[in-house]
Amino acid sequence: MDPDTPHPLDGEPPEPEETSGRFPGFPFTPGGVASFAHTGWSRLFTWQLAVSIALGGSILLVLSQHWAPVMNQAIEKHMPPKTGLKEGRLIWPDDEPKVFGHNQYLCLAVNPDGTGDHGHMADVQIELQRDSWVCQSIFGYLEFEYPMQDWPLTRKEFVPWWGSRRPFLLLGSAVVVGFLFWLGWLGLGFAGIWPIKTVAYYTDLESEFGKLWRMSAASLLPAGMLLAMGVLCYSTGFMKLAILLILIPLHLVFGGVYLFFSLFSLPKVTANTVNPFDENSSINVEDEKLVDADSTNPFAGDNEKDS
Repeated sequence: MDPDTPHPLDGEPPEPEETSGRFPGFPFTPGGVASFAHTGWSRLFTWQLAVSIALGGSILLVLSQHWAPVMNQAIEKHMPPKTGLKEGRLIWPDDEPKVFGHNQYLCLAVNPDGTGDHGHMADVQIELQRDSWVCQSIFGYLEFEYPMQDWPLTRKEFVPWWGSRRPFLLLGSAVVVGFLFWLGWLGLGFAGIWPIKTVAYYTDLESEFGKLWRMSAASLLPAGMLLAMGVLCYSTGFMKLAILLILIPLHLVFGGVYLFFSLFSLPKVTANTVNPFDENSSINVEDEKLVDADSTNPFAGDNEKDS
């Protein structure tokens, strides 16, 4: 026996040894999601970072493999020698509608007078007009005005600018989307506290605020992986854009189902049934033993004299 190890005094029960709980490493089951209630925030943030990277990487694949080639073709082959903005209007040499480049995912075109109709050629179509630019997709038709400023631009300047900054722009776009989804999952986890707290209260389960927030945010981890796989399938052509757009709200429902079933993996709240006013209770018996054992109280004599 190690002499430096502290030993309990005579008559005192030995202290119970602390056991480190082992929690599932992968939050893809209700028990694994519930385990985040008993671990720190660092584990949750690590998993959220991993899922955000998976989602951002899938989006980066769509941008680099399907959007960037169309933009390269439009800028390097069809951009006029001189263009830009002047007082919020597009400078363009003629009024002829033209398609710069397109594939199944993206279409870039110019329609200065807004009279041409290119039809439905891609999932996302961007069309430049004199006073505004238009974005068409499955959501419908959106029109945005140019900023009221002068922005002269020549093909000689813009082609090398785009070529040198293209990787950083694509990577930055994927990072921004992944970060926004991470903030959204964290905010939805906060909103999910209140309904599960009500259920936990009436079922006598643990309902601490921090634990429920971590578990609620963790319930969106498997849903986020499902969304990342959907974007990956869309980038490889196995899934249409309409199905992917349905998958975005569906992954929130999927996370809610995980949250509901993981709630019942939390431990029950144990109530203290000892009556402190019962003379025969173990607490009062221990207090009487302590009073009787304290025979060396220096104030005992003074208390007797005062009485």
